[in-house]
Amino acid sequence: MKRIILLGLALSGVVCSFGQKNFGIKIYQNTDFFETQYYNSGLNRRTKVDNVNFSRFSLALDMETKKGYTHEIELMIPELSKSLDNIQFPMNYKFREAEWLDGEATSYSLRYELSKTLTNKVKRFGFNLGLGINPYYVHVEYIPNIENAYHLSNKLYGFAVNAIPRVTYKLSPRFRLDLNVPLKIYDLRGEKTRIKNPNIPLRQQETTEHSNIFFESAYTIRLGIMYKLNK
Repeated sequence: MKRIILLGLALSGVVCSFGQKNFGIKIYQNTDFFETQYYNSGLNRRTKVDNVNFSRFSLALDMETKKGYTHEIELMIPELSKSLDNIQFPMNYKFREAEWLDGEATSYSLRYELSKTLTNKVKRFGFNLGLGINPYYVHVEYIPNIENAYHLSNKLYGFAVNAIPRVTYKLSPRFRLDLNVPLKIYDLRGEKTRIKNPNIPLRQQETTEHSNIFFESAYTIRLGIMYKLNK
């Protein structure tokens, strides 16, 4: 989490160095599409669920520079100790499932985007194309509810690269609608798994893996409304 906050502050400093022209505050309603797989090792059963979530909201700071570029920093509301069935951060998951385990997840994330308007800024409708970086951290815990069982945890961390096409519509000099889709084209992901089993050596209780994921089938449709702080 500290690394994500520091990255957000660093990105803010980079944005400020470009010289600001217009500032805006944006609220996004996010419609998320992602997949969850539940694996029960005792029954040797794997269940797949396709998720569509409409209830996630996020906040963004929008900054347009004198050079005609737009910078945006989106802050996603953290999820704290949510049940595995209710996690909302959009990525494809693989969860353990057992009657003797209770699972919960915590997530932190933000997104930085640099974009360019490709149409005439005077017109009400506009088309914009951007590139975004989305660092994230998801902590999954499996808590045993019986004796003689062991606590398990998975830490997923990394960053995704997004291509972001968007359509905007000016409602007034200060208000604007924004419809866009961050398409995940690459995800560099690390996963650290730990089982607190005192019967095995400490170094074997923890494993770390890294993977390169291209075009993951998890994405979001964002509908935002922005208020410009200066005309």
